[in-house]
Amino acid sequence: MNSHIEKLAIAIHGDYRKQLAARGQTDAPYDMPWEQLPEDIKDANRAQAADIAHKLDLIGCGYDAGDTPFPSVDAFTEAEILFLAQGEHDRWMQNRRDHGWRYGKTRDNERKIHPLLVPWDELPQEERQKDVDVVRNIIPLLQSVGLRAYRLV
Repeated sequence: MNSHIEKLAIAIHGDYRKQLAARGQTDAPYDMPWEQLPEDIKDANRAQAADIAHKLDLIGCGYDAGDTPFPSVDAFTEAEILFLAQGEHDRWMQNRRDHGWRYGKTRDNERKIHPLLVPWDELPQEERQKDVDVVRNIIPLLQSVGLRAYRLV
């Protein structure tokens, strides 16, 4: 997967921008072309991309270019999606904390304060949905760089 991290990270950012446009959100932070993103935000996308292999492993899946005999996965179960979405939120929070972010009621990118650095159970439903969307997008993301997910059994 390492050779695909950059392509996946760029695709993740592109998907973020499409979701913003679909919601009519015009004032979102980092709604800009990949080339204009601050390096720490690019790194956050790379970290999300690099974690795909870990997520797949957690639910008994792997990835390849279609060169193994295992059956492809076209979708995850709802239970897998919820499990992985919660893990994605935890991964995101840890990544933010590792880069100096802390909790605050009002987001401030310059001071690295974010109101969503809270446990999953405290997230508003629309914010949980973003993590669910990240997980649902794993299979299309892999396909966009010539890979696929498969079940080990």
